[in-house]
Amino acid sequence: MKFNQKRLDYIETRLATMPYGYVEDALEIAREGAPDAISGSLVIAVGLRESGLRNVLGDKGRARGSHQFLDTYHAEFLRSVSGCKAAPTIAAHRLSCWMPVANVTALRPGFCPTWQASCSYCVRVLNALYNQAVSDGVPEKDRLQVALAAYNVGYTRALTGYAEPLRRWTAAMRSALHPGEPTGLPADRYTTRGNYAADVLQRRSEVNHLFARRLTG
Repeated sequence: MKFNQKRLDYIETRLATMPYGYVEDALEIAREGAPDAISGSLVIAVGLRESGLRNVLGDKGRARGSHQFLDTYHAEFLRSVSGCKAAPTIAAHRLSCWMPVANVTALRPGFCPTWQASCSYCVRVLNALYNQAVSDGVPEKDRLQVALAAYNVGYTRALTGYAEPLRRWTAAMRSALHPGEPTGLPADRYTTRGNYAADVLQRRSEVNHLFARRLTG
């Protein structure tokens, strides 16, 4: 596979800013009880797409943390984990944004989950969505794209987009509008920028490539 060097450089820069051991934590968390398709590199790829691996607030403060969990849909999870004082913007992100505050949950306005909690919950969410695709008879080769699209727009819209005929002209148009980004998959029809699942899968490949390059020196 041929990789875009600018994308690789960006990912490498973002990985380098993570606190010591955080990348390894993501890999270990994903190994515990998740199907093979939901790997640690996939969890990192979702975080790259959602926040650039930063513990920030998005969507006017409603989306929390590295994996951007909406407090309207994930309140129970956010209430159950420790909160970190988040940066209000990507530019304001600091190392301290990863540090949990005593006696504060991630549901409190202005707070986000820890990296470890976000990775663990991301695995749970993707696992549930993947299993739903299995139950609905989605072919094995397409289950992950449906699960990823559902992470972005909800399962019903992802499955609807997947089941409808792909409008190739729409995919081509979106590709032209966002050069350098992957063209969307069928399940991406209603996702952000029309390529959420495709982009996350591409980032997973890029992360794996960088990991392999590290091992080979």
